[in-house]
Amino acid sequence: NFGWPQFEGNRIFDNSRPGPDPATPPMFVYAHTAGRCAIMGGYVVHNTALPQLNGRYIYGDACNGAVRSFIPRVGPQQAEDDRSTGITLPGLSSFGLGFGGLIYTAQIDGQVSRLAPP
Repeated sequence: NFGWPQFEGNRIFDNSRPGPDPATPPMFVYAHTAGRCAIMGGYVVHNTALPQLNGRYIYGDACNGAVRSFIPRVGPQQAEDDRSTGITLPGLSSFGLGFGGLIYTAQIDGQVSRLAPP
């Protein structure tokens, strides 16, 4: 149970509907500022062709389209080194994992892209 609908990030959102077991606290939370509104979860990158992202968790924001990454660590609020990838995808809606660790993105307009070295 990753906490929804009981929690929104690390704040109690609806304590009347607890999950079936204790909620797992998030390892990363950010404020709804600078056009940010909802984290679109991604994957830990396992692709040596993307050395600047290899071993990092990649995610984005549904509202501003910014794609970011951090180093995942086990435990609540344990993520390290959150930073921009320099990629912005308007209407970001999802991430996908393909053969060989390839990371794909999807946008609300139907566009699908693959992260690749510059």
